[in-house]
Amino acid sequence: MITTASDWNTANAALGKQPIYVFSILPNEAVSSPNPQVWYSTAVLPGFGVTGTLPSPITPWLKTPQGSTQTIDPVNGSSSIGEMQCEVVDLDGTIRTYIGANVLEGAICTLSVGYPGIAWSSFCLLHTYQIYKILPSRDYTSWLFCSRDGQMAGKQTVSYNPMNGNLLTAANPWVVMGTPPEIIMQVWLWALGQPLSTIDWVGLTALDSAAEGFFPARPLCFVITQPFEAKQWLETEVFKPMGMYPVVLNTGQYSARCARPPAAGPSPVFTFDGTNTIGLPQWERMPIYNEIIYQVDQDAGGGYGNYLTYIEGTSVSQYGCAGQ
Repeated sequence: MITTASDWNTANAALGKQPIYVFSILPNEAVSSPNPQVWYSTAVLPGFGVTGTLPSPITPWLKTPQGSTQTIDPVNGSSSIGEMQCEVVDLDGTIRTYIGANVLEGAICTLSVGYPGIAWSSFCLLHTYQIYKILPSRDYTSWLFCSRDGQMAGKQTVSYNPMNGNLLTAANPWVVMGTPPEIIMQVWLWALGQPLSTIDWVGLTALDSAAEGFFPARPLCFVITQPFEAKQWLETEVFKPMGMYPVVLNTGQYSARCARPPAAGPSPVFTFDGTNTIGLPQWERMPIYNEIIYQVDQDAGGGYGNYLTYIEGTSVSQYGCAGQ
């Protein structure tokens, strides 16, 4: 959930609202000489009544961005890598000089939104992505900054055991166990070597709390004996079986969400009938999965020696044996 200030909420609820977007490129800490931070906006902030101490340098050269493109599939426990493109007009060659003098590929960029008349501190952070490509227009009058979210780090192949640094083999397996949030953090922090600041460890730890009650035990134990792609492995082995899916927060941190059961005891607030309904609503029920089969004890030929079957009896009695 994105937290917003009261003046932002008031402006956002207005009928004639006119959003102001601000695109910023942060210093690239991966290089020896990081670039200075810059800001580009879709409007002249002082001229539109934005108050407070404004960042510098900020220039009104940003074209209205299209926003991020990302899809989430809760059923299969996956989400696509979000991508954002921001185009900035280069009126006097300043941006070309800035790009030529600095390594911006790999730098963190942010997109924020606000409204005329509100405080600069009330602007809302929408996305925190990482620049991977910069494209000039045909006549070099504008530059397109292409960025992706933090899930790109998960596309790496983990080939070495994080415990000893040696190649993953049957003789040198990585044994990882715990609750789903613990597994996620171990893969992200240990196997991928990502900084703690890139993962929502507060939110993931909260999923293990007694108040949530999702994982009262530590149900998972994996013995990994061969290289694997982190993102695909987490989605296949952790997220999908446990009813979870990955998300990227507006701060750029990697996190997860759990499927929750419907709230008990809802009270109706209005009764629909033939006298107040123009047409009957239509809906489609999502696929039902009430039987899970785990195959275990894989042999050298790729077969499995045993399997475990889990059946949700209440669901089977109501809907019959559905998907597996």
